[in-house]
Amino acid sequence: MRDQELLQMHEALFGVALVPEPDPGRLLERLRAGESNLAVTLRWTPNQPLQTLMLTHLGEDGRVHFFRPQAMGASSLGAPETLSHEEGDESVSQAELASWFRLRDGLGYVSA
Repeated sequence: MRDQELLQMHEALFGVALVPEPDPGRLLERLRAGESNLAVTLRWTPNQPLQTLMLTHLGEDGRVHFFRPQAMGASSLGAPETLSHEEGDESVSQAELASWFRLRDGLGYVSA
């Protein structure tokens, strides 16, 4: 099973197990309901190791805001579909997030 380190760390820190959620629509439903910090792993670029995003909230404009630890300190993501709001806060359209599950091997995680 992929993402074992992420799953073990989350359970050790928060005492809550995570389960895979392959449907980005269900993650969006949880964000609309006020949940935050939903984990997603994906390949930011092809043939690269998996990276983790934390979906933090939906903006007033409907964009999905996320935090990507691997981007901290980077001057540019080089990804035109994302907007950078401030260091550590990026956003993407809901449709683009859904496409990442197909194109970038995305997989979400939610509390069990």
